[in-house]
Order: sequence, then structure tokens, then C-alpha cells
Amino acid sequence: CGNMHMHHGNNECAIEKFTQAIQEDAGFAEAYNQRAIALYLSERFAEAIEDCQRALVLMPQHFGAMAGKGHSHAHLAQWREARQAYRLALAIHPGLEGIEQSLAQIEQLLAENPTL
Repeated sequence: CGNMHMHHGNNECAIEKFTQAIQEDAGFAEAYNQRAIALYLSERFAEAIEDCQRALVLMPQHFGAMAGKGHSHAHLAQWREARQAYRLALAIHPGLEGIEQSLAQIEQLLAENPTL
């Protein structure tokens, strides 16, 4: 149900549905990951990072949660944290689409601006 709301752009409703799923089963890693996506789409990046981290505690090899964590850190201009998350996502899933390019952009940004 949460995915259907998210697909239609009803992110707040999606967040509510994923929250309900988490309340039913706090060990359901994908519910945290999906809520993180809805939070990200709502530009609630810090909360998205928290949910990505919760998903990763439950399922450390969840490359989607790791990539989502990287995207959220990047939106907050937390470049080193984003770089670390992207590196870990690629270590889990080397062919993850788009992550290599995002990582390369951050690497270049940090090389050109070492004080960031």
C-alpha cells in the first residue's frame, strides 16, 4: 500500500503506511528502506538517513539502503559521508547503476576542494 502511495506521489501517506508496517514488524528491513525513499522524496534527508541506517542494522548487505544513505548525505552536502556510503554500496553491488558516476563526482569535488 505504501509503494502505491509513493508511486502516485502521495509521499506522506506512504510514510504513514511504512510506519504502520514497522510498528507491526520492527525487524522488517525493507519497510525502513521504503520509508527512507518516501522521506527522501519529501526532502526529509536526515530522517531518510536514519531509516537507511535502521535498514542496514537489520540487513547489512542492503545496497539500496546504502545508496539511499549516500544520496541523502549528498543532498545535505555531507560529501565525505556520501562518499563512504557510495563506496560501501559499490562494495556490496559493484554494478549498481549510477552510483559510480555519483561517487566520481564527489571524488572530484573533494579533490578540488579538500576543505569540504
